Amino acid sequence: MENLETTEDLTETVDLMKNFTLEEPGDGSVIEPPKEVEEPDGGKQKEPQQEPVNIEVPNVETEEPSGDGGNEHYYNDVFDTFRELGYLEDVEPLAEGKVLTNDELVEIIKENKQKAAQKIFEEEIMSKFDDPDAKDYLDYILKGGRSEDFFKQRMSSPALGIDGDIEDERVQDKVIAKYLSEFTGMDDADIAEQLQMLKDSGKKEKYAKMYKEKIHQFDEAQKETMRKERELIEQQQKEQYQKTIDAFSVEVKATENIFGVKCDETKRKKIMDMIFKPMKLQDGSVNTEFNVRLAMAVQNPKKAIILADLLANDFDVTKYTKSFETKATQNIRAGLSKPPKR
Repeated sequence: MENLETTEDLTETVDLMKNFTLEEPGDGSVIEPPKEVEEPDGGKQKEPQQEPVNIEVPNVETEEPSGDGGNEHYYNDVFDTFRELGYLEDVEPLAEGKVLTNDELVEIIKENKQKAAQKIFEEEIMSKFDDPDAKDYLDYILKGGRSEDFFKQRMSSPALGIDGDIEDERVQDKVIAKYLSEFTGMDDADIAEQLQMLKDSGKKEKYAKMYKEKIHQFDEAQKETMRKERELIEQQQKEQYQKTIDAFSVEVKATENIFGVKCDETKRKKIMDMIFKPMKLQDGSVNTEFNVRLAMAVQNPKKAIILADLLANDFDVTKYTKSFETKATQNIRAGLSKPPKR
């Protein structure tokens, strides 16, 4: 089996495995009559007949295997196969009695690919950075943080510029002055007095080391606070996005028709996919078909005018339908008043 690079590849493989069947002759296919070959003794022997093999082309949308004669554990079997082949790394076996659905299997594959990508990123990219700040920055940005927030915290950190040889008296003075200024609010005159007292007592290096550790502890606490805030915002965004999907799903399921056109399950799924299903564009960015088409419509003057008129009337299409009906009625009346010539 080839290496599957994307979730779509894995999903397509699931569908192919499910729909790949060999059909027996009898569906209208033509069977060639057996050829006769002469034997050395003059007799004739019929060549073995080869039965035609038809491969059914899989549908784009697959149905859930039904319990009426179907294999209800089909997706469990696919899950086990993927684990054995190494496509699902670090994934625990299914709980006893668990019966997977198509959506659940796809979700497991997506999550596994995300974890695998994160693992590769940490091992192949993050490990190349010796600077802890560089690692923190990349991690913060990947979780949705803004560069300006990150650098604002770094530039205002009391730990900035205090690192150096702590045995150097100039470094000691810098650390002690930073601590007394930032954490006690001491002015320059009092700081100078404190430095002289510590020097006279021979305790300047001792206090410099202690203050340096306290400053770094404070800085790490600030970094952790930033990370937690970013994770909280990210979680809230995910929850809000899921609530939006759920709300749309309820509305779509309740929609019987759109502008008089019947809305069946196939149409409902197509609408949900169009609005929410992400797709990769040619420039490498990711967006939904709805957003892409909407952006294109806004750039098209004719479509933008129609869209603007719909928005201005809060999508009240009654005047359009009345206009269509009136025009159709006029055409019918015109046809009746002018019967065709014979």
